[in-house]
Amino acid sequence: MNKYGISQIPVVNNEGHFVGSLTDTHLFSILLNDESAKTKPTKEVMQAPFTLVSSNATIEEVSKKLTKDNTAVIVQDRGGNVHIITKYDVIQSIAE
Repeated sequence: MNKYGISQIPVVNNEGHFVGSLTDTHLFSILLNDESAKTKPTKEVMQAPFTLVSSNATIEEVSKKLTKDNTAVIVQDRGGNVHIITKYDVIQSIAE
């Protein structure tokens, strides 16, 4: 995450299904409480997967899905590409 300057990332299994997520806030909390967490497999420290939203979801619909516990949503566009939308993205969209 640090290498690419991102604060949250979905976790995908070998079949390409979203099975969890990781956020810097969650990892920070875990590492403060359990230093051994840095050697644990991802599946033992990950959070619930980000919510999936329709490619035609409105900003209002997306923003309602963004909560303290769900900091991003995943959307698959009509071309099959997967995108992550965060609170920051919604703020930028509204500000334009």
